[in-house]
Amino acid sequence: MSDLITELHSLAQRMAAAGETDEPVTVSLAAEEIERLQQQNDYLSALASGQPLYGMEEKIADLMARNKALKGEVERLRTERDQALASQEAAIKSWTTCSNERNQLKAQINGMKQAIDDLVRNSEGVAGLHQNGDVAPWNDLLAGGRFEEWLSVFDEVQP
Repeated sequence: MSDLITELHSLAQRMAAAGETDEPVTVSLAAEEIERLQQQNDYLSALASGQPLYGMEEKIADLMARNKALKGEVERLRTERDQALASQEAAIKSWTTCSNERNQLKAQINGMKQAIDDLVRNSEGVAGLHQNGDVAPWNDLLAGGRFEEWLSVFDEVQP
């Protein structure tokens, strides 16, 4: 601090000697300005000497602790994200498997329905159904017939 004041006095004397001013320049600083300059001087001196900075050790320690906590939180969130992604991938795989199985079953049911439709088109009915030797006509077994419930499940199948 005294170096700064000495430098300001020296500058004022040089200005007076150079004729830039008729009167000697008086250097006056407010108490707040002196305090601010003193703090800057202390800070710069501490930096230059490698000494710990006044009050900064606690701030640095606090920031380091907060940084460590944030790193932990980031790691926790990454783990949570990875678990959620793994769960999502498992759900997609399960859905795909179910969808494939459904498509296979649907194809088998459609094949069965097609076979029954072909049987109905190419025959008159079912022999032996009444156990009396008579042929039960398809009209009795299809929608609207006396025994429609026996084959109604195939009417619900959509290709």
